[in-house]
Amino acid sequence: MAAEAPSESMLGGAGSFRACPPRRGADMTADEAAYAAAVAAGQETLPLRKLAADSILEEEHWKAVFMKLWPHAFTLSVLAVYGAPILAFCNLARDATVQFWVGNLGMYTLAIPVMLVLCHAIHLRLGGPREGPVISTAVLPAVVLLILGNLHLVMSSGLGSVLVSKDCSTFQAKQDVQHSWRVAAQLYETCLNRTVRANHVPFVQGLKLIRLPDCAEYKVKDGEADPHKEFRERWDYLRTVEEQYACAGWCWEAVPLWTNQAVKDACSYASGLVLKQRVRYVASLVISYTVIVGAIFIMALYNSEPMCANVAKNGEG
Repeated sequence: MAAEAPSESMLGGAGSFRACPPRRGADMTADEAAYAAAVAAGQETLPLRKLAADSILEEEHWKAVFMKLWPHAFTLSVLAVYGAPILAFCNLARDATVQFWVGNLGMYTLAIPVMLVLCHAIHLRLGGPREGPVISTAVLPAVVLLILGNLHLVMSSGLGSVLVSKDCSTFQAKQDVQHSWRVAAQLYETCLNRTVRANHVPFVQGLKLIRLPDCAEYKVKDGEADPHKEFRERWDYLRTVEEQYACAGWCWEAVPLWTNQAVKDACSYASGLVLKQRVRYVASLVISYTVIVGAIFIMALYNSEPMCANVAKNGEG
C-alpha cells in the first residue's frame, strides 16, 4: 500500500516543520521581496542586522555617558595638574621674607581654581567640548603661573643679592630696616640697664633673662598714641625672621632682641639666602613644570580637535 504524501500546509518538501507557511510570489510585500532577494544573494541576514542595530545603540549610549561625565573629568584633571604649583606659591607667600620683600604675589594663584569653576560651569551649560572653554581651562592657568613664576624669579634674584651683601647704605629699603632695628636695640638697651639697676642683678644675667617684648618702652600704653608706630611693621618682620631663621641683628650679627635661641647669621644675610635659594628654586621649578604641562596640553588639544568636533556635533544633534 502506498504511503500518504506529507501535508504541504505544515511540512516543507524535506519534511521540516514550519510554524507558518512562507509567502510566495504575489503574497509578498515589496519590502519582504527586497529582503528575500538580499538574503538569497547572501547580502544580508537577520542576525547581522540585529548586531548592527545593537552596535549603534551601544555607541549612542557611550556617547551620552561621555557627554555627561566629560566636564567633570576634564576640570578635575586640570585642577590636579595645576594643584601642585598653586600650593607651592601659596606656601611661599606665607614666608615672612617673601611677604615683606616680594609681597603676596603667590596668593594670586588662588584665582586659578575660580577660573576653573567658571569654565566648568560653561562646559556644563554647553554639554560637550568646545574650543574656547577647553583652551581657557587648560592654557590660561599656565599663563598665570608663568607670569607669577617669572616675577618671583626676577624679584628674588635682585633682592637676594642685595640682602646677602654686606653693603647696608646703597639700598634704601635695607637701610630702613637697619634703622628700625637700631631703634629697637636702643629701647632694649635702655630697658635692660633700668631693669638690672632696679633689681640689683648682674648685667650678663639680665641679658639672658630680659627680651624686648618684656620692656615697657616697647609696649603701647592704653589710651596713648604709639610713639614708634612707623617702626612696628619692620619690627614684626625682624621678630619673625629672628624666630624662624635663628638670626639676630640686621646688617650685622648682634644680640637677639626677641628670642633666646642661638644665633647663626645676621637676619639680612639669612633673608637673602631665602630669596636666592628657596624662592628662586621654587619659581624655576614651577616655570619648568608649567612649560612642560602646557606643551602637553596644547599637543593633546591639537590631536583631539577632530574628535571633539565630532562629539560636539553629535551632541548638538
